[in-house]
Amino acid sequence: MSEVPLSFDPGPEYRDDVRRTRARVTAMTPEAAKATLLELIETFPSLVLTPEERRSPVLAYRRGPNDPLL
Repeated sequence: MSEVPLSFDPGPEYRDDVRRTRARVTAMTPEAAKATLLELIETFPSLVLTPEERRSPVLAYRRGPNDPLL
């Protein structure tokens, strides 16, 4: 039995949300973008790694082989 993979279509509402969000981001000034980013970081502090986590060998793949702190 073979199954034909179906393509995922989230619907027109999702596509409209994406268009509105892209337009909003495009219209942002650098200062507004920075303010939004800082708001997100305050809301989700786990978005930013602590210095100890950045030096962790487990997370070295995030930094790359040429990072001087490896």
